[in-house]
Amino acid sequence: MNASPSFAELLVVMAVVAFVCRAGGFFVMRFLPPSERLDAALRGTPLAVMSAIVALTLVRGGAAELIATAAVVVAMALTRNELISAFVGVGVIAATRALGL
Repeated sequence: MNASPSFAELLVVMAVVAFVCRAGGFFVMRFLPPSERLDAALRGTPLAVMSAIVALTLVRGGAAELIATAAVVVAMALTRNELISAFVGVGVIAATRALGL
């Protein structure tokens, strides 16, 4: 018996979780008074999450992840475009893994 979930099942579960998180956020925000401190926390959250993801990838990854991260940093510095930088990162990680790094 194959117990691993299919891509479609994982996609549905991730979509449901994302929706629940977003809906929960809207629900909770109805009860919190707006303030500068809350606004600053909400603006800083995406950067904190992305930093944690990158840090975990660098700690657990190898040379391919380090090279791809460096390529993304360079692409972002040159283009100031998140989409182009993301494509560069995906391309570099695919290439380095294809080369066996």
